[in-house]
Amino acid sequence: MKPAVLEVMRMNRVCRMVLVTSVGSFILVIFYFQSMLHPDQTVFAPVLISCFRLFLLWMLTKVSKV
Repeated sequence: MKPAVLEVMRMNRVCRMVLVTSVGSFILVIFYFQSMLHPDQTVFAPVLISCFRLFLLWMLTKVSKV
């Protein structure tokens, strides 16, 4: 594994959950502002957001099991 991944895996569970939630929220904010700047491209935004939420839930379950 890469050193950065190993360093994240050494963090305790609460820190990893906060990190994953923060990154997820940041990406959702990017999608939100992108859809405000380009309203004609909002067809895929809800699909991307729902897919990302599922990915975030999956990531949180993997983090909590470690």
